[in-house]
Amino acid sequence: MKKSILSSLSMRELHRYLGFFLVGIMSVYAISGVVLIFRDTDFLKKEKDISKEISLNANPQELGTLLGIKGYKLIKTEGDISYFENGQYDASNGIARYKVKELPFILDKMTH
Repeated sequence: MKKSILSSLSMRELHRYLGFFLVGIMSVYAISGVVLIFRDTDFLKKEKDISKEISLNANPQELGTLLGIKGYKLIKTEGDISYFENGQYDASNGIARYKVKELPFILDKMTH
């Protein structure tokens, strides 16, 4: 009878410590699942202003590759200033200013 009580207590302890361990793992899976489901939306993303200096008089059609912007689309060009989605490029001084939306650091690491 004493042996069954000891084994019951040790099984309860094992169950408790496994539960503590698995709560952490399951919460990581749950959070990463929610983030990955909504990764194409602006959910939890913060807007960040970026200003980069690139070569003077760069071709406005090639700005997407120079700046590393996916889905780059030139909207219009007025004189030396070229406008694209979320930003502009001034060819006279070579400065491009644009906005990107990024996840916080830890969530960004989870998605990549």
